[in-house]
Amino acid sequence: MLSVSVALVAVCACGGPHPSDAPSALAPTPASASASQSARDADDMLDAATLTAPTSEADAASAANGASSLDLAAIAAGVDHACARTVDGRIACWGRNDFGQLGIGNHDNRRTPAFVHGVAGAVSVSLGTQHSCAALAAGTVYCWGRNHAGQLGDGSTLDHDEPVQVRDVTDAVEVAAGHQSSCARRRDGSVMCWGWNSYGQLGDGLRLDQRTPVLVKGVAHAAQIGVGGGHACARLDDGTVRCWGRNEWGQLGAKGDVKTKARPTAAPVSGITGAIALSVGFGQTCALVTGGTAFCWGGNDQGQLGNGKIENAPIPEKVVGISAMTAIAIGGGHACAITADGAVRCWGGNGAQQAGVAGVRRLGKPPEETLLQGAVALAVGGDLSCALTTARAEWCWGGNTYGQLGDGAEVDRATPGRVVVAATRP
Repeated sequence: MLSVSVALVAVCACGGPHPSDAPSALAPTPASASASQSARDADDMLDAATLTAPTSEADAASAANGASSLDLAAIAAGVDHACARTVDGRIACWGRNDFGQLGIGNHDNRRTPAFVHGVAGAVSVSLGTQHSCAALAAGTVYCWGRNHAGQLGDGSTLDHDEPVQVRDVTDAVEVAAGHQSSCARRRDGSVMCWGWNSYGQLGDGLRLDQRTPVLVKGVAHAAQIGVGGGHACARLDDGTVRCWGRNEWGQLGAKGDVKTKARPTAAPVSGITGAIALSVGFGQTCALVTGGTAFCWGGNDQGQLGNGKIENAPIPEKVVGISAMTAIAIGGGHACAITADGAVRCWGGNGAQQAGVAGVRRLGKPPEETLLQGAVALAVGGDLSCALTTARAEWCWGGNTYGQLGDGAEVDRATPGRVVVAATRP
């Protein structure tokens, strides 16, 4: 449930085993919707466009000649919703919105993007299961959506359908949201986390939920962070990776710790050096290393580790059948990667066609077929996949029950469709 480009790897803390395996949720505390949507100013509207997903090269050319789009800098995916950050620091979201995770002042699902209210100057965006967070250039962090475990970091457990400021964080450069918890990386390379802590995923040495941020122990000089479905990891500036929290599928990747179900403080991942990118799924983790090779570890019930097996891996194993990768993202039972030529390939669970192959339930390793060319960043969620291209356009495929593909429909698709930009208020 993270987000980042070429070195930008968008991570969703909703990778397999699946979010349905997580502890049952508490009863929601709905936030009040905005009194008058008609009073929203023009900044809450997306730029006008009429772009729909092309089904052929001719359709693609026609669409490209006749439509405008937002200039996107980064993308992120949750279980059933997605967001994009524009080059000017705004955030637009779409998909499921039952807890206000779209940040648009109501709880209505969206098939097309709408701007998050009140967010400007964002430098990082990340989505959890039912909440979303953004770090701003000023160093502050804002979150919105579900908050029953304190994952919004505002000191309460009240849900919010518009952004609220996370307490005690004023120097953040990156944010990562997961299943009921969130973390921020600070300018000095330290990490703070808040929210659900039953497995020690906040890294403070305890197992008590925290409504405001606490310092992660044993992590310094962090260069990237990711939060999963009960664990979290940091890539350090020396190319090593440290993880903490839930470990029942081996998602911490610590040799000798294979029988440890949880670790409340950070420990190094075995055998990973030269890491240049990190992706954290619901119950597994992947690292891209110098030279374009990727290693993954943890839950593998759908073959999402890409090692050609269907069994968990408590220590890192190499992703096979693909090389020269520039990005990797792992989510809710599947994973995707970008190769040096800008091609996207996906593997793992494919029940909603999120791996981009029609008629196949799962793929244990990367297929030969590519889904898209010209990709520079990825976002992988529960059953959806998205890619950002060199043209700063976003394309998504997979499950679409709540409109999370952003194509204006609610029909699953195995082929990438371009996210629609619609001139409508949320």
